[in-house]
Amino acid sequence: MHVLIPEIVLTGHHAVYLDRIVEAALTVADKVTIAVRTPDASSSLVAKLQEQYKNRLEVFGLDLEMEPSRIRLVGTLVREWRCYIWLKRAFAIVDARQKVDFVFVPYADYCPHAIGLMGSPFSDRPWGGISMRASFHWHKTGIGPKPSLAAVREMLFRLFLANAELLRLFVIDEMLVSYLRGSAGKLRYLRDPAELQIHQDRLAARTALGVPLESKVVLVYGAISSRKGVDALLDCFSNENAPRNFHLLVVGKQDPRDPLRERLRTLELKDQAGITVIDKYVDDFQEQLVFSATDAVWLGYREHYAMSGVLVLAAKARRPVLGTAKGLIGYYIKKNRLGRAFDVDNSAEVRSALDWLSAGTEEKFGFEGMEGHTWGNFREAIAALLKEKFNGSTWSP
Repeated sequence: MHVLIPEIVLTGHHAVYLDRIVEAALTVADKVTIAVRTPDASSSLVAKLQEQYKNRLEVFGLDLEMEPSRIRLVGTLVREWRCYIWLKRAFAIVDARQKVDFVFVPYADYCPHAIGLMGSPFSDRPWGGISMRASFHWHKTGIGPKPSLAAVREMLFRLFLANAELLRLFVIDEMLVSYLRGSAGKLRYLRDPAELQIHQDRLAARTALGVPLESKVVLVYGAISSRKGVDALLDCFSNENAPRNFHLLVVGKQDPRDPLRERLRTLELKDQAGITVIDKYVDDFQEQLVFSATDAVWLGYREHYAMSGVLVLAAKARRPVLGTAKGLIGYYIKKNRLGRAFDVDNSAEVRSALDWLSAGTEEKFGFEGMEGHTWGNFREAIAALLKEKFNGSTWSP
C-alpha cells in the first residue's frame, strides 16, 4: 500500500504532526510519500525522516507561492484556491510515478471550502485528514463569538464532509463532533496530543533556571505574543498592591514585531522585576525543566477560542492553569477542574486568580481527565483508519 501525505507548512506543530503521522502510516503501509513545498524538501525534519525510514519513504517537493492580499476575504479565497491546486498537482505527479492508494492530509484546513465546492483534489482515491480550525459552530455551542459568514462556512464545511472520497475527518474539537451529530460516520474526535513527564525536582529546576526558590512561579509558554494576554498579568504584577511573592517565567520564541517583546525586555533588565525570559523554543529536557519549576501555567488568551497544546502539557505536568474562561480553554478548565478561569480583561478577576494561587489550595484537580491526550493514541487512530480501509472496510469510492 502506498500512502501520500501532503503538507504545505512545516513550522511549529505541523512538523511534529507530520513526524508522528508518517510513523503511524508506516505501521500499515509499505511505502509513504510526503509532498512538501520545495524549500522544505531539504529541511532537517525531512532529512531525519529519510534517514529513519530509508527506501520506505520518498519526498516530493513542489513550489507554492502564497502572496498575501490586503482584502481578507479575497486573500482567503485565493489562498484556498492555490492550496487546492497544489494538492491536486502533487497528487497527480506522485500518482503518475506510483499509484497512490490513500491520501492523508495532516492539516485539512488549507482549503476545506474549495474542496466543498470543487470536490476532492485526489481524483477517486480515498483520503482522510485532520481539521483544527472550524469556527462556524462557536456561537451555537457557547465556545466563542459568531464568526463572519457563519452560515456559509457551515454549508461549505458540510459539503466538504460529504465528499464521496473522504473516509474520515478527525477534529480536535469535541464540541464540533457533538454539533454535527448527523455526520458522525465520518467525523471523529481526536484528542490534541502532548506528552510530558516530570523527572526534575522543583527546587533543582528553579536553581538551574535561576528562578527564586520560594516564589510562586507562573509560566507563560510557547509562541509568545500579546494574544496570550500577558499584559494583563504584567499589569497585575506592577500594581502597588500586588502580591510580591510571584515570579513570571516566560519561555518561548517571541514575535519581534510585537510590542510585548520590548516590555518584557525592559522588565527583565530591572532589578527585582520578578521575571525570567527565555526567548527561544526549548528542547524536551528544557521543557521538563520549566514545567518542573512552575506553580501554575498562564493561558489568558484574548480572541483565541480553539484548543491549546500548552493546556494539555500543564495537565500532564499536574500544574494548575490560570486561563481565559472563553473558548475550549475555558471549557476544559471548568470541565476537568484544571485551575481558575476568568475574564482576562477584568483585573479584579485576574487578581483573584493570583490570590487563589498565592494562598495555596487543597483543591482536587481533574488532571486525569486529560490523560488520553497522548501521541500513542494519536498514532493508533491514524493507523486504525488505514487498517479499516485496507482490511475489509465497507467504505468504497
